[in-house]
Amino acid sequence: MLLFGEGFPLLEFGPLKPGKWYCKTGRTSDVTGGTCNGVLTYCNWAAAGRQHWKEDGLERAMIEDGVTEEWIITTEKDGHGGVYQSTFCLDGDSGSGILDDYGFVSGLLYAGAMSLCGHREKQMLGICSDILDIRRWIEERIPGAVLDLPDSCQI
Repeated sequence: MLLFGEGFPLLEFGPLKPGKWYCKTGRTSDVTGGTCNGVLTYCNWAAAGRQHWKEDGLERAMIEDGVTEEWIITTEKDGHGGVYQSTFCLDGDSGSGILDDYGFVSGLLYAGAMSLCGHREKQMLGICSDILDIRRWIEERIPGAVLDLPDSCQI
């Protein structure tokens, strides 16, 4: 159950937690909700994906450790003779903010993993970064940077 609505101000960051419900508004799939299933996915990025721009914006640098930990969000629906997993996100939804039921910004959707789990309907799991990890990465890599929500940020 959502404890916030349209026009509700986004006031805080909160972590992604196993077993907790989250929602997002995607460009392609619109509003969907799902549960963080508690599985940490280790993404081992290819060399091309490890590049980033230095602070001056002119030079590229390599991130030595190309492994990140990400969370999986799944959606369940009733049907097919019981509860089954369904689609949380679709192509084009990357970049969607992940909100908990209190409206706390908890993560960022950046990928999906498609699978077929015991029924004929394909599903797309959401692969999400915890917003507190994103905040830490930004503040570690850019001296003086602070990631915060503006006072006027609303849903």
